[in-house]
Amino acid sequence: MYSALVGKFLEEHKEQFHHIGLELWKNPELLFQEHFAHQLLTDYLERNGFAVQREYAGLTTAFRAEIATANYITGCESHPTVAILCEYDALPQIGHACGHNLIAEVGVAAACAARHVLLHAEWSKSPAKIVVLGCPAEEGGGGKITLINNGAFRDIDFALMIHPHYSDVLYVATLGIERVIVRYTGKASHASCGPWDGINALDAAISAYNSVSLLRQQMKPDWRVHAIISGCSEAVNVIPENSVSEYYIRCLLPEDLPILKEKVTRCFESAALATGCKLSLEWDPMRYLPLRSNHVLADIFGRFAKDEGIVYEPDPGLMGSSDIGNVSNVIPTIQPKVSLGKLALIHTKEFATLAGSPDAQPYALRAAKIIALTTLELFDSPGLRAAAQKEFNMAFKKIPDEPEI
Repeated sequence: MYSALVGKFLEEHKEQFHHIGLELWKNPELLFQEHFAHQLLTDYLERNGFAVQREYAGLTTAFRAEIATANYITGCESHPTVAILCEYDALPQIGHACGHNLIAEVGVAAACAARHVLLHAEWSKSPAKIVVLGCPAEEGGGGKITLINNGAFRDIDFALMIHPHYSDVLYVATLGIERVIVRYTGKASHASCGPWDGINALDAAISAYNSVSLLRQQMKPDWRVHAIISGCSEAVNVIPENSVSEYYIRCLLPEDLPILKEKVTRCFESAALATGCKLSLEWDPMRYLPLRSNHVLADIFGRFAKDEGIVYEPDPGLMGSSDIGNVSNVIPTIQPKVSLGKLALIHTKEFATLAGSPDAQPYALRAAKIIALTTLELFDSPGLRAAAQKEFNMAFKKIPDEPEI
């Protein structure tokens, strides 16, 4: 019913949306430094009828842009609010190798297309609000976690976002992640004249690394641990007094994270005991939770995707981590993977090149259309909204309060 309207709007404005994605790609910004992206996106949304709040919810590079139908009543349970999320931070050295420039482009395009239908199509009588939520610092900063903690999702019913990928995947899962910096402190000494007087912090780091490697035999298939030794004494003829390592610990199930964390911590402690070093652990407070895709929302997205000729393949199980998982623990959420038509893995130079290529644009435009149609379908269907919320409540055991008598 509204597919043609959305498609026509996106086709007529595709050069504007391509410009947004390309400008973000040309100007990559790291976490919490996305000032160019913040201005570009908020200026465009404001020019196109959205009420914009900049520097939103305590983050200088976050924003909220919204538009509501004339009959929308704030706080009314039957008047839904759908948030379309945008990410726009880049990676060190390799820029938009995760395609966040396209996530932002798709989010803005989808919101503008849905707005066009809501406000200008005679058939649409559904009270509704669209929110475009600008979410900085996904690449390690946990921007969405701060937004959650500061109440940004309190009045939002559903969250939608896509992620560029090399294949189309509907029911996406991500791994929860704990990050830790491991520091060992020993005692320096001349490595040749008096090594017996030293306490070797590098030995401790290597011992811990090897212990974790031995632990892999007892890890579940969906557990991941990976690390780098990022710092050490520089003189070869000096017993290293200090060493610094960084570890990522990931699990598919949130209840597994503390179990694996304890096992890995014992590896760190045993290395300190064996070498005589002092151990210091700095755990990142921004813990990313696993994404639990809402299947009702995903099925709506999938239905419109199939109308666009998308054929879903089994997920090969290549899972990273994202703070979108934390959002999925608060409200019904999806983040389908969207193919860009070429076999390139995210966080590589090849994917960065693809994310800024004209070849990616038809796929971005198609994804924007599907997100817009999913948004409109939620507005038009109280039954689907109720089903999505029921699935979420059951998955997280969120029991609604009983009505007052």
